[in-house]
Amino acid sequence: MSCSTSIKSLIDIQEVNIIVGENCVKEGTYKGKRCKYISGKLSYIPTHCVKCGVKNTDFTVYKNGTQLSRITLPITGINPTYLLLKKQRFMCQACQCSFTAKTPIVQRNCFISQNVKAQVILKSTEAQSLTSIARDCSVSPATVQRQINQAAKQFIPHSKTLPKHLSFDEFKYVKGEMAFEYINAESGDVLDILDRRNNLRIKNHFIVNYSLTDRQHVETVTIDMNAGYVSVIIISAILVVCSARWRLQREQRELKTPQERAFCDEEAEAVPAESVHLERKTTGYMEDYMKKDYPKNQLY
Repeated sequence: MSCSTSIKSLIDIQEVNIIVGENCVKEGTYKGKRCKYISGKLSYIPTHCVKCGVKNTDFTVYKNGTQLSRITLPITGINPTYLLLKKQRFMCQACQCSFTAKTPIVQRNCFISQNVKAQVILKSTEAQSLTSIARDCSVSPATVQRQINQAAKQFIPHSKTLPKHLSFDEFKYVKGEMAFEYINAESGDVLDILDRRNNLRIKNHFIVNYSLTDRQHVETVTIDMNAGYVSVIIISAILVVCSARWRLQREQRELKTPQERAFCDEEAEAVPAESVHLERKTTGYMEDYMKKDYPKNQLY
């Protein structure tokens, strides 16, 4: 086995058009951290021009220099590893356009290898934080979250129908970021999770994925005292606000002795009826709003 083949096998590259020579591994620094650089070259004879489609006969498409790309690879050892790949550029005599050689180890206009993306997905199945995965894969936490979101869309589609009773809530999933989730209030099943909880994001999600008939099927929506959720309830429903009064009444149902229930009743009467006022205010708003119908798959 040649030295070039051994190095390619070590960094898990099966691309036959990539050639690495001897003494191609060098140590260096990137963003103040020690790393390893592996130099390689990508070149082949194209069969046609990717711009105009003309066949490459009699040197219609010829070589026209190289373009250097720094591609992130999975860590080998304890230091980040990068592939300094010289991609062959080609010029077409027919259309006078140039293009760059392609390789399956990395997507177009991307500098993170497919192996690193696969490593991110594998590590996301373990109990690790985004920052920990990002550090192990030599990428940013935003890149980790983006890869997880793309993979999740293929396996976890949103619920096709809405239950009669919904519950809105939010939770913290990364430092400084809050996610939105809506739940079947009767069964407790999570129907879907959105990466943001702003009004526009939530409104567009329900309008695009659910028709007016589906939204009118909902009878109640339970939310906390977050006032922002009032304006995003776009389904025909009665708003039930989880206020202090509602919390005390829920605790009362969990008590066993009559004395404890009586004490909870007194506490509940002392709480301002915020939910009643907000429910009256919101019911009229929703009645006017639900007269509008938006077609599916159309944002506003």
